[in-house]
Amino acid sequence: MKSNDMVKVAFCILFSLLICMPVCAVQKSSLGLLWQTEPIFKTPESVLYDGKRDVVYVGNFNTEGGFLSPTKKRNTEYISKLTTTGKLLELKWIEGLDAPTGMTIHNDRLYVVERQNLVEVNIAKAEVVKRTPISGAGFANDVAFDKDGKGYISDNGAKSKTSLYRYSNNKIEPWMSAEQVKNPNGLYVDGQELIAYDDTTQSLVAINLTDKTIRKIAVINSDARAIGDGLVKINKTTYLVTAWSGPSWLVAADGTVTSLLDTTKTKLPNRQSNMSGIADEQLKNADSGYIPDKQLWLIPTFFGNKILAYKLNVP
Repeated sequence: MKSNDMVKVAFCILFSLLICMPVCAVQKSSLGLLWQTEPIFKTPESVLYDGKRDVVYVGNFNTEGGFLSPTKKRNTEYISKLTTTGKLLELKWIEGLDAPTGMTIHNDRLYVVERQNLVEVNIAKAEVVKRTPISGAGFANDVAFDKDGKGYISDNGAKSKTSLYRYSNNKIEPWMSAEQVKNPNGLYVDGQELIAYDDTTQSLVAINLTDKTIRKIAVINSDARAIGDGLVKINKTTYLVTAWSGPSWLVAADGTVTSLLDTTKTKLPNRQSNMSGIADEQLKNADSGYIPDKQLWLIPTFFGNKILAYKLNVP
């Protein structure tokens, strides 16, 4: 090759790289803290966005703080209501709950998982209208509905023989065993598949709703505690997965896993004086929520007793 030709090739390559660089930069995810509430909640474990009313529901897991104890009073927990900018609308919107965890909305009814029940809430009237028992539950955790109106409830209790239950015709029955899927936590229905995290394979998996076959999406190599506590799909090809202990990941449909944020290592700005007793290490990353239209990621911090809101843009 002549020297002139080599110069032309080099120029073309350089020009192509310069053209590509802005495009590549745009395709990277961006993350920034927008706001944080004061620590006014009682062990916030889950958040859920209600698009119809443009409000956020916060599940307060334990009015006595921290993990549950055998002597804890029952049915003392509640759900709070926030705006999407972090303003408190009502601290005790729905009361009388038993350590609520996962929530979802189906047919304009709010469904909440208690320790032994699936609770149905009439949102318009702000009242509990039904409790369906989850017989044999060790630690019932999250709930998700498919397009046919069937609900799926996870159970990640240490001694639970059933890991997934199905809610249909006003009954809750075992659907999959702990040997099939171990310790699933957060759930997400994606078309004809139920997405969950399986402790045995350390993988995010997709379970066919018809024949229960399991497809591995990605392995998450981490020793974090309670991976999959938060599980949402933030765009057509990307899942957001959180671990209760702090870390989080973006998981692409092709199996690519990208670390995102560890709440226990985040140094938050503008701490109010009444927040001085909360160490960063206490800020967990439980059952978080995401609002695609607002690119808003909402994190319940459990021990931190507050909600963090991040602007998360993933092209």
